[in-house]
Amino acid sequence: MAQTYLITGTSRGIGLAVVKQLIERGDIVIAGARQPEASEGLKAIRSPNLHVIRLDVSDTESIANAVKEVDRIAPSGLDVLINNAAALTKPALMSIKEEPSIELLTAFKNNSVSVLDMTRSFIPALMKKQRRLVINVSSQAGSMQFMRTTEFKLIRASYAVSKAAVNMLHAMLSGAYEDDKFTFISIHPGAVETNMNSIAFDLTPDQSAEAMIQVFDKLTFENNGDFLNYNGEKLPW
Repeated sequence: MAQTYLITGTSRGIGLAVVKQLIERGDIVIAGARQPEASEGLKAIRSPNLHVIRLDVSDTESIANAVKEVDRIAPSGLDVLINNAAALTKPALMSIKEEPSIELLTAFKNNSVSVLDMTRSFIPALMKKQRRLVINVSSQAGSMQFMRTTEFKLIRASYAVSKAAVNMLHAMLSGAYEDDKFTFISIHPGAVETNMNSIAFDLTPDQSAEAMIQVFDKLTFENNGDFLNYNGEKLPW
């Protein structure tokens, strides 16, 4: 049975790949993008099941307008919210010894606060359905254990700290809405080569999206609060 998804950050990369694959299998997708008219990838998808809306997750007015649009498009509610939108300042690699501290504030607003604003704004739409699944696309860079032990030390502190904040918000939200039977998942999409990072990694956006969708399909309320890898394995905090 087709499900209704709202996905942020869909103009390119992982978000666009998830949209394509969900549409291909017949789901209904509301795709949020800051500048949808500039996304050739979204414009290339021809399907009555795709609804593209303008959505800047760092702007509360834009989120409020999106709530109205989603209510119009999907009056029966949302099954799944995927908080995918995020920003990574280029160059993606920079030592914490050098990165300007002001960039942490920018990343915190774009990558962390936006997750809280989006989630709370769309709780009513999710409450209309039984699935009530919220996916927060985080990063292994937000794992303190991973960053303490990995040899990969040059990821920007602004990005890593903002994703650690996403994981904390995820943990708190999973408890706050537990009585309403929401399932909150934080997921690392893998080391994916995207326009955001411009680094040569092993996974393509399509490969990451395919693996994550397989994980999404198997999630139940028992997974509420989990931090998972793109292949479904549990990750350390």
